[in-house]
Amino acid sequence: MNVNMQWCRTFGHLFKDINDLDIYQLLDNDWKWVDKYEHIIKRVKSGEKKVKSELNFRSKDGRTLHMQCAISARFINNKLVSTNWLMRDITELKNNKLSIDDISDQYISMFESTPTPLLLEDTKSVVLQINKAACDLIGYEYKQLIGKKDKLIVHEHDYLRYISNKKRLAKGEINNFTLNINLLHKDGFYENVQLISALIRNSKLQPRLIISELIKTEDPL
Repeated sequence: MNVNMQWCRTFGHLFKDINDLDIYQLLDNDWKWVDKYEHIIKRVKSGEKKVKSELNFRSKDGRTLHMQCAISARFINNKLVSTNWLMRDITELKNNKLSIDDISDQYISMFESTPTPLLLEDTKSVVLQINKAACDLIGYEYKQLIGKKDKLIVHEHDYLRYISNKKRLAKGEINNFTLNINLLHKDGFYENVQLISALIRNSKLQPRLIISELIKTEDPL
């Protein structure tokens, strides 16, 4: 097995260790990855010029590595003599997606059951989840809000305070903020609300999501 320096840095092995390793020692400790690897090799042996797949490996220090792989084969006299693997480390991408999915699952029952208007966004202000109470507060249907960006339309008198705090929260400079702001309803009038927003971080303490509570007050414009 021949590898480059980047491979050694990613997997944590030294060049001198390579000859003592085989692919089965590097695959993650789950038989499904062994089965998937063997299926890839069968496809390559059958004559596929290039196979693309994702596999989980294990680094020397025990970390799971999610790798995007492109595998090509070299044949001599119709006999497979070697395979060439191009790998892209997508571990952080996968872990971030898993953390978002876990968080979304964690909050979905709360979103559905509480009478308090709640909104879950990513750090770019894309709406990931919103409950009926929040939809009713600003007059939009769920399908008009989910997956859309910047759907809270704030009155110009409140906008600078709002956007300044929102940007700081998204960058992780603060963990939460509370503001009284006026939100535009779909029908053209403003609702005065107390906005309470908090940052949700991933396992590496990086900013991932923003959850907001919208409490209607009795002081509209």
